[in-house]
Amino acid sequence: VLFRGEDRKPLAICQVDVEPTPHVVDQTFRFYQPELTFLKKAIRLPAAWDDTA
Repeated sequence: VLFRGEDRKPLAICQVDVEPTPHVVDQTFRFYQPELTFLKKAIRLPAAWDDTA
């Protein structure tokens, strides 16, 4: 982001470098099910971390 004054000279420059990171997986779910059958399970996951508090 570049902010310029009335004389078109730069007042401030803000450069942001974003590095994506993978999701943290801290639990593994294993289901043992016979072949050619449907797996019917519901997994409740905790709410995502909220930084508005």
